[in-house]
Amino acid sequence: MKKLIILSIWALSNVLLSQSNILTIQDFNFLNNSNWQGSLMYVNYSDNKEVFIPTSLTISIKNNTVNLLTTYPNEPKANSKSVIKLRKKGTYFGNEKVDNIERRQDGSLLVKTSYNGRDNGQKAIFYKFYELGVSSVIITKEVQLIGTHQTFIRNKITLKKIKL
Repeated sequence: MKKLIILSIWALSNVLLSQSNILTIQDFNFLNNSNWQGSLMYVNYSDNKEVFIPTSLTISIKNNTVNLLTTYPNEPKANSKSVIKLRKKGTYFGNEKVDNIERRQDGSLLVKTSYNGRDNGQKAIFYKFYELGVSSVIITKEVQLIGTHQTFIRNKITLKKIKL
């Protein structure tokens, strides 16, 4: 009977944890020391046309941070390094509030975040969708201008895992 109670508590805690809006660094461990290639699509401010550029990404996990090295072979001046720390007991991914987390049976992770900012000089709410899988990564940034109910995609990075 004691084993049944312990097993029930363990199963219930796993279900609750998988549905919570709290990130842990363990959620990202499957991405540690991985390399990715694909493209970044962004909507150009001047003419609202979609632009695609080749993109590479290296992900490493250290302590309580997700480290991203993003490179653009055709635009090396745009290369960037990001260190994203889990904050406020896992309720923030960097400066982005964690709104929803879906931990899938296949090991992939879907995270929706939001934050306030400005888009093309206008106040906006930004929504980011991180679709993190064992063989693909998709990060989409949507914008909702203050005073509107519509969102639009500002940029989207689509990557496939590469083996070195």
